[in-house]
Parts: sequence; C-alpha cells; structure tokens
Amino acid sequence: MLKLDELALFDGLIWLRTGESVARRFSCAQSTVSRNTAKVLELFGLELVRDDFGEWQLLGDLSLLNAERQVHQKARLASWAPLRLEATYWTALSYCAAELGPWMLGNSDIMSIRHRHLLLDHRIVDCQITTLPDLLGPIDPRYRYLQLTAMQPFFVCAPDHPLTKVKNPSFDDLAAYPSLALPPQTFPKVEAALKQLGLWNTPVRMYRYRYEKWEGKCESELLISYGNPLTQHTAPSPLHRLPLALPFASGDVLVYRQDFEGHPLLLALIERLSLAVDAVREIVPGITKVFAPLDAAELEVSVRR
Repeated sequence: MLKLDELALFDGLIWLRTGESVARRFSCAQSTVSRNTAKVLELFGLELVRDDFGEWQLLGDLSLLNAERQVHQKARLASWAPLRLEATYWTALSYCAAELGPWMLGNSDIMSIRHRHLLLDHRIVDCQITTLPDLLGPIDPRYRYLQLTAMQPFFVCAPDHPLTKVKNPSFDDLAAYPSLALPPQTFPKVEAALKQLGLWNTPVRMYRYRYEKWEGKCESELLISYGNPLTQHTAPSPLHRLPLALPFASGDVLVYRQDFEGHPLLLALIERLSLAVDAVREIVPGITKVFAPLDAAELEVSVRR
C-alpha cells in the first residue's frame, strides 16, 4: 500500500500537469515528484504518456491502482489529507477565491472534457465544478449533479469589431466573420450547436485555458467568441457583448460521487459556494441561483435561430 503523500504526488502530476506545480502545491522538491512517479509506475507496471491535449494518461492495468485510490479517497474524507476540487476558470475566480477549508483547488484550466471526467472517475479529484450544457459525460447514476447557477451565454467580440455597429445582428451576420473554435471535444454540445449555425470555424490550439488564446485573441482580431456573465466579470479586459445570445442556456454544476451525499465536508463546501454565489450575484447581473439537483432536460441542446 502506498503512503498518502506518495499517491498524492503521483496523482497530483496527472491532475496539475507539471512537476513544478505539484512541488509548489504539496511543498516538496521537483526531484521528489520525479522519484515518486518512477516508483509508482514501476510498482504497478504502468506507463505515463501524453494525450492529444498534452494531458498525462496511464497505460496498463489500472485495477490495483484504482483500488488504492479508493482507499486514499476515504482517507481524505476522514480529514487525513486535503480534499481536491477542480473547476472551470471562471468559477474558480468567482466562487473559489476565498478560503475553501479542507479543499485544495486545482489549476482550473483543463480544456479536455475526457480528462476532467477521468480525474473524477479515477478518484484523483473528489468534486468538480463543470458547465452546462456540456458536463463530464452522460448522466451517470454513480454521481450526483447539483446545479449551482443558470445563465444565458452570449457572443462577444473586440470593441472595434464591425459587428458592434450593427444594431440587431443575426446569426448570418456572425457567420460572415471568423469565430473561435476550441479543440475538438472541449465542449462537444456547444461545438455541434454552433457548427449548425455556420460558426465555430476558426481553430485555436489551446490545451489548457489561457486568456491570450481565448478572450485575448479576440481583442486584436475580427474573431467572434463566446462568453457568459462570469467570463466577462473575471476578464482583465472585458470584450464587447453582442446583442445576440447563444442558442442554448448554460450554468454551473457541482459533480460528486453519490456515496458522498450528506457528508459534512461536502455540505460545508456547498455552503461556501452558496455564499460565494450570493456575493457574486450582488455585483454581476444575469446569474440565477439554483442549488438544486440538475434537471436532465437542461442537457438537451436545440438550436434556436
């Protein structure tokens, strides 16, 4: 059996991506992370490789390692080590800026929906704040989905973009300009819906969220992008909001394993998030507080022209 810190450093590399990030977060040397990683790989007969998003993936039989992870997750729930929370970049900045108690927040910049699902499924993280209409995959009975907020996403562009002079732009007007296309399977339902409208047509290479690759790229180009009240609120230089909404609703969702239901540490996190949402809503319009189990109908995306 691995010690708590040994598996924490190993899974920390898969979660936080670099030895430098792990060393900083867990207060150790990068050489310790490297030696520990080599030890765990040899012990379980596994290989660590990068996927198309540049994320670490394991090759080999994970059954013994995942059994070990289940034990270590129970130890975190017993307060023997910090619990782990991953989030989207806008919810991390908006809802998780204050002290989270026993919860350790990740980098909140993961773009791959597959990798975010793997982190939760393999018990590398304990909870995730994700976004509608794209979650971490299909509704899974092993998990609970607590919808935190609802909001309407919208199109954005540079303040001097030609569309800012169009009083009531249509989807056809937008389709005449390049529009941001994130890497495939970043937000699959959003991608499919916008492609139906002739949008999502200018690819950018962005494997982890970077402002200059998303909002920043739109500041100096004719590129049309997508935002919501929180992305506008957290942006260093908010883009111009076009008077045309994306053709579906959005919102933030907390996802966790069903056997965590009612755990005091989870309830305390939910209470912290509730207070944070209240505080944000006082200064950011357009956010509806929900804090209720997710309605599966919210996952259905139909294009409304």
